[in-house]
Amino acid sequence: MILNGGPISPFVARVALAAKFKGLKYDLVAPPNGSKSPEYLAINPFGKVPALKDRSTVLFESSVIVEYLEDAHPDVQRFSSALERRPGGGKFREFLKNR
Repeated sequence: MILNGGPISPFVARVALAAKFKGLKYDLVAPPNGSKSPEYLAINPFGKVPALKDRSTVLFESSVIVEYLEDAHPDVQRFSSALERRPGGGKFREFLKNR
């Protein structure tokens, strides 16, 4: 997996910690030629970090990425399934299903 971002971003840290807790390996890579470059805007049209590439899947927005990691790598579950029962839990997943 490739995680685009920098080590001081709290949003990148959220994804990095989720991956680490699940025992997933990733490479932390700065956005190619900066976050507003055409190369990076092709990965994340908002030009923000983080972005994650896992095989053929490319995602951005830290909360979406963390949900994806939980679903795509269920062998080590670190987050409670009760999250979806909380107010607002699972809203990103619903949003993505309905697009």
